[in-house]
Amino acid sequence: MAGSGARGAVRWSGRAQLGAVALLFILAAAWPLRAALLSGKAAGAGPDVAVTMWGMWWFSEEWSGAAWSGVSTLANFPDGVIGGVLAPATSGVWALFHAALGSEWATTLTDLLSLAAWCACVAWIGRRAGLGFPAACLAGLLALEGRYLVYAVGETSVVGITAIPALVAGGALLEWAANPRRRWLVLFVLATALGGMEFPYLAALPAILGLFMLVSRRDPILAFAVFVALGLGVLAIAAAGRGQVQDFGSLAQGMHVTVGRWQWPRGEHEFARSMPLGLLLPGSVAWSLDGTSTPFATGREYLGLPLVAAALLGAWCQPRRAGPFLVVAAVGVALSTGSEWFGFPSPFAMINALTGKLVRVLTQPTRFLPMASLGLPIAAAFAIERLNTTRPWGWVLGSVLVADGLCFGGLSLRLPTTELPDATCVSALSKEPRGAVVAWPWDGLDGGEASIQTRRWQLLHQQPGPSRGVGSWTRVGTVAGDDQLAALGLEAAVFGAGPVDPAALHRLGYRWVVADLGAGDWVLATARASLGEPAATCEGAAVFTLAPDSATPSPYVSTAQPPTDWHQHDRRSRRPQF
Repeated sequence: MAGSGARGAVRWSGRAQLGAVALLFILAAAWPLRAALLSGKAAGAGPDVAVTMWGMWWFSEEWSGAAWSGVSTLANFPDGVIGGVLAPATSGVWALFHAALGSEWATTLTDLLSLAAWCACVAWIGRRAGLGFPAACLAGLLALEGRYLVYAVGETSVVGITAIPALVAGGALLEWAANPRRRWLVLFVLATALGGMEFPYLAALPAILGLFMLVSRRDPILAFAVFVALGLGVLAIAAAGRGQVQDFGSLAQGMHVTVGRWQWPRGEHEFARSMPLGLLLPGSVAWSLDGTSTPFATGREYLGLPLVAAALLGAWCQPRRAGPFLVVAAVGVALSTGSEWFGFPSPFAMINALTGKLVRVLTQPTRFLPMASLGLPIAAAFAIERLNTTRPWGWVLGSVLVADGLCFGGLSLRLPTTELPDATCVSALSKEPRGAVVAWPWDGLDGGEASIQTRRWQLLHQQPGPSRGVGSWTRVGTVAGDDQLAALGLEAAVFGAGPVDPAALHRLGYRWVVADLGAGDWVLATARASLGEPAATCEGAAVFTLAPDSATPSPYVSTAQPPTDWHQHDRRSRRPQF
């Protein structure tokens, strides 16, 4: 009986340790998100965060059909778009939170779980690679020393770090190496296939690791698993890219790296690649808070100079164990620097030459930096473990690394927040039968800020709208939905320059107009001039109901005018912003 109790105590002690480590990772991930968690707002801000939140909602609505490269009329109404699947596993988690807590909490909690899961996967892989339990846990915590993972959440929301299936595949491969049971190879294959849809940038990484292992372990079962995983990964990337187009706004159109008669595509803008000094020195942090500030966002690529030094030390102390992880990190850093090295094509340009044929040209080389957030912490943990063999110098080094993360790295960041409108009369539309909604004045304006605001209101009313969806998706029809509205007079109407015909809007399939009263007092006046009295009003919004027999035009005349700088737009030169 005593022995049985002792064994039970040991089992409980192990579970308690795992629970404490999980809590540590959650608390570490929560620290940069504290502003969002305390306020109930969504973590992150700017155009890409708005697009990601909208995309997660879109997937939760279309997951059983149009999400898999079908036609969806939730965007570009009435003709629709051919959308591409957006991180299905992560979007599924977001959808569960969204059903219970709404869009803002769904976004923040999904961010939190994704960061904590990243730390856990790094610790798991480190443990299977030979680290002791304490050192593996420290490696997981050091995954947040570099800024990229946390910064990506603030800049793009969780879609910037959805490479967790690739980490799971790598961990399964290491588990199989230690304990060759076929279930680990099955998990490796399935996680690799999912990674192709979840995070295409790192889709091939697990299969490449499998090929490396195949060199030392000439196992036919492993060879078959690697072949199947690689094939499923490519198919997943191709399936996810069916709805993608080459000419979208975030692509540097017409740019190439040329050497003699050879050309390699260069799809990224200057701000989308890592700068060598930024990788090592903690420069200033600036966020892309609106549709115009993306080129000026800085500070995302800092890896942590102490972490890099510790990883190099680990590779020197234990080259066979730490060396491969340092190589993984170095490859990720090299790819993150963009398409051109001193006038010659870089490895990223060569990868783009292939992906441009399969799906489309890649535009975000910094999305390879998660490889550094995997490799550097594990290599550094090997150095810490070796230093601890004689004296506790390793934990001194570990404390320095954690301090660097808190003072300069990812744990030093405080993410901005996004607040969605809180208008009960608009959210009530989500319970109505499906009918399209016009967001006034945003659907009559051009530019990134208007596109952000349209998405924010659509997350509230959850009905189809004329917004163009995600910039790389294929648009159905020859005329975009917002251009159709402009042709009906919406663009002039929101500026008080003439009426829009509500009966014509109804014939297109629109059933409501939502006026954002927070944009200015003039909004209600210009809306009433075309649409008459609203059917419902609430804090910050008014809802107009469109009917087949709507009067055209309304007897009201607008007396309020928008600010003059709202006229600085040109719909003819519009390009998708994201």
